[in-house]
Amino acid sequence: MTDIMRAVPVNQFSLHEDDKLSVLEALNNGWVSSEGPYIEKFESDLARRFNIKHVSVVSSGTAALDLAVRSLELPKGFTALVSDHTIISCASAIVSNGGRLILVDSDRKTWNQDVNLTLAAIERYHPDVVLISHVYGLPFQISKIKKICEEKSIPIIEDAAEMIGNTENGAYCGTIGDINIFSFYPNKHITTGEGGAVLTNSSFLDEKVRYYRNLCFNKERRFLHYHIGYNYRMSSMQAALGISQLSRLNANIKKKRLNGNLYSKYANDLSSYFNLPLPRQGQNENIYWVFGLVLKDSNFSSEFKLSTMLDALGRAGIGTRPFFYSLHDQPSLKNNILNIDETFASSKYLSTNGFYLPSGLDLSSEDIDYVCETLLALCQDYAHI
Repeated sequence: MTDIMRAVPVNQFSLHEDDKLSVLEALNNGWVSSEGPYIEKFESDLARRFNIKHVSVVSSGTAALDLAVRSLELPKGFTALVSDHTIISCASAIVSNGGRLILVDSDRKTWNQDVNLTLAAIERYHPDVVLISHVYGLPFQISKIKKICEEKSIPIIEDAAEMIGNTENGAYCGTIGDINIFSFYPNKHITTGEGGAVLTNSSFLDEKVRYYRNLCFNKERRFLHYHIGYNYRMSSMQAALGISQLSRLNANIKKKRLNGNLYSKYANDLSSYFNLPLPRQGQNENIYWVFGLVLKDSNFSSEFKLSTMLDALGRAGIGTRPFFYSLHDQPSLKNNILNIDETFASSKYLSTNGFYLPSGLDLSSEDIDYVCETLLALCQDYAHI
């Protein structure tokens, strides 16, 4: 291997002068807490941008998931259908609220949960709620399960943390479920540092979200609490940053897709060693939140491990992340999964063999060339070793 030519982090958010000025304006106006005009404006800007009635901004995407589950006020011991291949926040929001998990295996082509298996699981288990996660950039076909969920009166929670600004079947991701969430972590399409949002067209659910995010303060007597709540509020400084960031969402999406297209220049070479992300599925386009790859392990010796390649990329200054660890293999969840005896072979395969390359908004074409050339050189070194 050659010495490090450059450092290419796995993610680098894009911060403009307007962002700094927006935060400074909030500070100069004395708005630092979770009250005031910046919170209200960020919420109204998001609602208008995504054509949805209610938006409540919160402290993180994880907080948003917890609030989405809480607001539905599901029965004790409720069951939730969740993808086996997603961030653990989805599972923890269910388990921490007293629910039990029914996991669904993945589709090896789309990397989302399998649509047909999802439909079959809804029919078999009749869960109390379905939590849908779109992962890595290509939307899950949520429109294919919405009708059956409506017929069975099963609410849908839509986790669109990685899909801000993308559409599924013509509708914005994050507006299709009964209650939906965004994350504004720095690796997302817009950022507030930490932060998230809950989106819904239901006034009832929005009222519940606002109640639970603010320690369940009582309107009649503020410090009298009938329920346990948490401080899940967003600060005005974060909201000020979000207002500025949201104004560049279209440009950020364009840059993400440009990154995906630049990586795809190497598709012929990369496809010898990896399964590549689908650029589209029907009318649904990949937003390339990240550019993922799934190792074709048949091209490598049985002793070879993905971590060997990721470590070598790291020594070359290239940041990577492995795909999510399968929920059925999470030690903390073993006792909360109803169908733990299933195999989840596709999810396991993605978890073992999948990773993503640097995908930040400040990535240059030269960075992508360096990443791909280094990766391909490693593949030639490691193939059939």
